[in-house]
Amino acid sequence: QKELSMHEQMMLRQAEEEDGDEEEEEDEDEEEEEPEWKGLTEKTLCPESERITSQGFAAWKAKFDAEMIEIGLLKRDEIKSRTGKMIFSQSQDADGGKENGYKDSKSEVLVYDAALFGEEEDLDDLDED
Repeated sequence: QKELSMHEQMMLRQAEEEDGDEEEEEDEDEEEEEPEWKGLTEKTLCPESERITSQGFAAWKAKFDAEMIEIGLLKRDEIKSRTGKMIFSQSQDADGGKENGYKDSKSEVLVYDAALFGEEEDLDDLDED
């Protein structure tokens, strides 16, 4: 018989292992049946007098935040830089909440100077018809 290469030996070992794995998986499926999870229906709940309410939590959080600020673990919300949204909303408030948010075009006149943009036209070049 011909001597098998390392690759052929490995392939034979893997084939044998796969055959054994299939049999083991079938046995495991038959043996293990997990009980159906029923959620919190079977869990015992604490009495209603000990439950946390939103008002109680808000009071605790305010007290906790004050303690953390005092010892330096939590910093107060300080606005260090203004965001674009903040600038926009402040300008809207300053405008008095105009309907469309645009400034009145009658109050500000836009003057266009073509010389500033290098668009001067020589009137001498125009052909007179």
